[in-house]
Amino acid sequence: LAHTGMRRLVIAGGVAANRRLREEVAALGAELGVQTTFPSPELATDNGAMIALAGGLALAEGATLAGDDRRTALATDASPYLPLT
Repeated sequence: LAHTGMRRLVIAGGVAANRRLREEVAALGAELGVQTTFPSPELATDNGAMIALAGGLALAEGATLAGDDRRTALATDASPYLPLT
């Protein structure tokens, strides 16, 4: 906010469900005269649970795609664009 000069802050995604974060950001926004906006907590979700389920199902099915083993070492870099199938 200091860098951009914006006077409105929107917190969204899974992190927006964090009650303490909401309280602290709202208090800071009030202190700085910045409007803060959050989605309702039931709408503040991320896809972590869905990705975990997809991974579990893939492992249960042998975690293969066209014969390639999709299991990798933990040191592998993450890629958010890999297909689930």
